[in-house]
Amino acid sequence: MPKSKSQSKKSSVGSHPYSNVSDLSSSKGLNEKEAGQSLPQAHLTHIIAQFQSVDGELSGPPLNLPVNATPEQLQILLNTLLNNSDPLPYLFSVDDTEIVSTCQDTITTLSKSTENTLIITYQPQAVFRVKQINRCSSTLEGHSEAILSVCFSPDGVHLATGGGDCTVRVWDLSTETPKWTGTGHSNWVQIVAWSPDCNILASGSMDKTIILWNLKTGEKLGSPLRAHTQCVTSIAFEPFHLNSSSSRFASASKDCTVKVWDSRTRTCLFTVSQHTAPVMCVKWGGEGLIYSGSRDRTVKVWDSKDGKLVRTLEGHAHWVNHIALSTDFINRTGPFNHTSQHPSTPDDCQAVAKERYNQFIATSGPERMVTCSDDFTMYLWDATSSKKPIARMTGHQQLVNHVSFSPDGRMIASASFDKSVKLWDGRNGKFITTLRGHVGSVYQVCWSADSRQILSCSKDSTLKCWDLKTKQLKVELPGHSDEVYSVDWSPSGGSGGGDKVASGGKDRCLKMCKRVSVVVFLCPNVVPGMLVTGVINTILNKLQDLQCVENCDGPPNERKYFEQPVWQTANMFVGEVLCLFVYSVAVALQQYQRNGYEPIEADESSRLLETEESSGSLLTETNAETPRASRSLPPPLTGYAQLLFWIPTLCDLTATTLMNIGLIYVSASVYQMLRGSVVLFTGTFSVWFLGRKHPLYRWFALVTVFVGVAIVGLSGVIYRTKSLTNDDGDVKDLKTNPIGIFLVILAQIFTASQFVIEEKIMSKYSIAPLKAVGLEGLFGLVSLIIGVPLVYFSMGKPTDGGYFDIPAGWHQIIGFEQILFAGIGIIFSISLFNWFGLSVTQVVSATSRSTIDTSRTLFIWIVSLSLGWESFKWLQVVGFLILIYGTFLFNDVVDPPRFLRPTPGAVVEEVI
Repeated sequence: MPKSKSQSKKSSVGSHPYSNVSDLSSSKGLNEKEAGQSLPQAHLTHIIAQFQSVDGELSGPPLNLPVNATPEQLQILLNTLLNNSDPLPYLFSVDDTEIVSTCQDTITTLSKSTENTLIITYQPQAVFRVKQINRCSSTLEGHSEAILSVCFSPDGVHLATGGGDCTVRVWDLSTETPKWTGTGHSNWVQIVAWSPDCNILASGSMDKTIILWNLKTGEKLGSPLRAHTQCVTSIAFEPFHLNSSSSRFASASKDCTVKVWDSRTRTCLFTVSQHTAPVMCVKWGGEGLIYSGSRDRTVKVWDSKDGKLVRTLEGHAHWVNHIALSTDFINRTGPFNHTSQHPSTPDDCQAVAKERYNQFIATSGPERMVTCSDDFTMYLWDATSSKKPIARMTGHQQLVNHVSFSPDGRMIASASFDKSVKLWDGRNGKFITTLRGHVGSVYQVCWSADSRQILSCSKDSTLKCWDLKTKQLKVELPGHSDEVYSVDWSPSGGSGGGDKVASGGKDRCLKMCKRVSVVVFLCPNVVPGMLVTGVINTILNKLQDLQCVENCDGPPNERKYFEQPVWQTANMFVGEVLCLFVYSVAVALQQYQRNGYEPIEADESSRLLETEESSGSLLTETNAETPRASRSLPPPLTGYAQLLFWIPTLCDLTATTLMNIGLIYVSASVYQMLRGSVVLFTGTFSVWFLGRKHPLYRWFALVTVFVGVAIVGLSGVIYRTKSLTNDDGDVKDLKTNPIGIFLVILAQIFTASQFVIEEKIMSKYSIAPLKAVGLEGLFGLVSLIIGVPLVYFSMGKPTDGGYFDIPAGWHQIIGFEQILFAGIGIIFSISLFNWFGLSVTQVVSATSRSTIDTSRTLFIWIVSLSLGWESFKWLQVVGFLILIYGTFLFNDVVDPPRFLRPTPGAVVEEVI
């Protein structure tokens, strides 16, 4: 949190229009007492106000302010008063009551006398804004029992869950698919916790053990840690600024003890055992103290160096359920901030973490702790220096299950079984407001990284997002079919971008919620749109091939048809170039918005910090390797580096041209089915060139795809001839020629090469997907302009009217309306197909996009049958079903056969 500059405050005030404090009573002929008491507040025009920081430091002299001054106007004034070169957002309050609309409304609410100077307290806010979560983007299945713990990694790149099925799962936030599954516990996994450097995941279970997991491989780091004699209830790692190796962590258990471990040596360093009842929560503070809350109604503070008891905090009349520290967020994120950029070495990371921590303490004050209990109360403590509580907070009508400090330490949110969420002042414990809306017990609350939004989960199966400015419900997020036990908000940058929420509960489903940009809302029906445009594109290409262009009145065997694959390839690239136009328009619409964060709106003329995060938007630069690296994002693809996309473009050009030639010789459905063989080549190339390792079931899937493709091709050869009649009554014999089958399959080799090269490029650079599509279209058109003359004079001119006779193709296009209009339709359909496809990837997942693209084959087949272009063949059905099963198995859409399933803890990488 940036600290305001208070130096040279007085020097800058004299020139400000509000700095001249006039005697309000003199203009009315009243003395000071009469001016304060006799003048009705409704007729006041000005007040005398004094700015004061949260530390009690006065900023400048008293000012004569309009009584209807708004927070935005106060913010402009204060930034000028403090000589802030970069304007900062502030929150203003009077007697701990926030100024929401105008000063006059606050004065009226508090019944303040206007005789005295009004003290306006200001506090800096985050210089970024987390965007509003507005929808549940996906449902991730995998756990076979209830999900009990959900936790994002400190860098916001990974997500871990633990459940009643005794497993730990780590999820890929880029594709929203499982990264690996860890097995080893024999009972419920109640808690998962990340090391500050994001390299180790710890899980605690009811089987009394703790297992440490390697993030990259998903393998257990040695055998389970066995020292507790009862179930593990809580785990807390030592903050990064205290230990750059991130090796020490504390665990609490129902055996009434707290143990401190070293993850490198995998040994218990010491045990503290002065609690007389189960310990339900443990926290590792930023000052080197460990806090433990127990069912013995006490909270104990321990020295993390030797386990010595520092003090015991008493006051609760029933079990202590949870503990929260004002430094929880800064301790959790360490060197990872909202920009996703941090040093590469542990020592440098520790220095950044220490600087962030010291800055937080200077702004928010000493580390404070809040505890909640079954006695319906909470206590606020200055746990580093005193046994006496700062405040006892009452108001809940049932047990308080969970508490959480806002990231800036300014407020506290509490979740209770009385179906409400209450807000409290984080400095003095004063009650602020009650947030009502849930119709069941509220289990947990969490904050957005900018401290402006709260999310709560409940027994009523919903998530609710609350706006801190209005203190009202902002959006309700249904989706779960049963109780929601755990929820977490991505704490920082990474692929989570600070705008992702994960929740899990009794329905065994992990729900991902995020903000979907205006680009996606412009096309709400993305899945049907992708299906329809994909089908239209293939059908229109085939329709062009069926158009007679010469000797149409002669015998069928003498007629010539439109057979111009180069022009059809050009249609595709023109459609992709349109994506560049869409990208430019969308960027203009979102000029001041970025994924996950957006600039503060208080002062439109202020140049506040803007961030670019990666959460899979169509406009935001992303890269293929983001889920695998918990490091800063790679550099954007700009300048001459963009020419790298020319390599996959040439592969795309070759593949599309070969497929368009092949489509002349095969039916539309066979053509689309044969395109499914791209899975076979992509899977193989990913092993050869990307170093991937496939489990046995994926190799089985590739063999299945090969068998399916072979059967589909065989069905086309066996049933070779089918007489077709077009709209003009012309008859054309469609021969499923083996050459056409060969060309379509050969094209998939180039398509797979395109995919692998693109992934290689995007692992080194970040680029917006929509921009990448547009660049490939642009480079493709340029390649055609350069290559077409060479192809024409070498291959097209000697063969009059052949595949590469470019002038003949042009005259056929402008001379036949059906071909022209079909070409225009192809251009727009391919553009919309890419748009919808990228939207599906953003809103759902990459696997879902691949599945939908496979499913459109069925619709193409149905359309072809309805148009009489082909007849029903059982052998083709069998091949298609085998092909689909192999594709779904490879993409993890269906579970593999039991005998082919990977061993527990094995890493399964996603390829498509």
